[in-house]
Amino acid sequence: MPTGASTEASNRSWIEDLEYPGSLTAAAAGVTALTCSVVAYLALKYLEPTSPAAANTLYKLKLYRKYFSYFIFSKDKSYDATPPVELGREKIRKKIVFCRHGESEWNLVFNKGFGPSFLVRLSNALIREIMLIPTRDSIFIDSSLSDEGLAQVAELRKFVSSPNAPVFLREPNSSTLVTSNLRRAIETGSIAFQNRIAKSSEQMRLLSSLQEMSRNVDASALAEAGKIPDLTVVLANIDSKAFDPVKVYDATGNNGNKPLKSNGLIRMKEFCDWSLHKQADNVIVVAGGHSLWFRNFFRAYLPERTDYIGKNKKIVNCGVVSFDLVEDESGCVMIDPNSLNELYGGYSGVQAKKGA
Repeated sequence: MPTGASTEASNRSWIEDLEYPGSLTAAAAGVTALTCSVVAYLALKYLEPTSPAAANTLYKLKLYRKYFSYFIFSKDKSYDATPPVELGREKIRKKIVFCRHGESEWNLVFNKGFGPSFLVRLSNALIREIMLIPTRDSIFIDSSLSDEGLAQVAELRKFVSSPNAPVFLREPNSSTLVTSNLRRAIETGSIAFQNRIAKSSEQMRLLSSLQEMSRNVDASALAEAGKIPDLTVVLANIDSKAFDPVKVYDATGNNGNKPLKSNGLIRMKEFCDWSLHKQADNVIVVAGGHSLWFRNFFRAYLPERTDYIGKNKKIVNCGVVSFDLVEDESGCVMIDPNSLNELYGGYSGVQAKKGA
């Protein structure tokens, strides 16, 4: 049984909670926030069938939820790729061209250093991201090209359309055009190769196998399987008013966002198999791809003894490199090191090659 003193102390503590209700206020705030979140979610679900803004908001929330799981559990770069030693008798040879995308909005925020200007860039990006919540656009998820990236792509367009460019870049139907399923890659390929596309009925294929190797949210795809992502940037930078996305893009190779069980090696092998066995053209142009994917491809498929800059350095934004991919009769796949050719831009930290 409590003594009178302990009862008095208990009553005093309870009275003090009422007079200084910090813990009660915190608990009430938490309950209120949770209630508001549930009500907001139920309201969005109710509006989803008739409101594109509500549907887009729910889709973004789902993507962010998946992203946080992916960020924690991803093993995208956790694989054992043993570089080839040598090839046997050659069976198949295809020319592959890597074109890296232009600078993205994500690059603009996070790749320009972390001095005082970083907080300004980040704050600006966060405000824009909030404003874009009810749309299928985003600054961070599947990041688009920045203004600087668009300027880089404009220069790449001049090169691939010039007489100095190889025929397999400038001439329609001279090669197969493919890109990653991420927007900055699609934007780069579409804008840079628009002169060629306008002259023909050829399509650009979107391939999930080319999706970037990273756990960052900018490497998460916005478009669902079989669909084309937001093309606001593309449509604003295409000269031809006859540009029809339905005719230009083949999205059958877009399997949606990379699953948690996937990793970079699986996707690289898928790309090799598609290029060598499922595509008739002898030249495959990756009109929009990614730096880490390209660098890891060189590490996986160049002979281990080959000392090549692409194993350690990134291709610069809008840089172009070509090589021959070879498979022997045993099924071993390797890059022919003698076929490597820097066509435009080159590698980071190395003087750029203009090419035009």
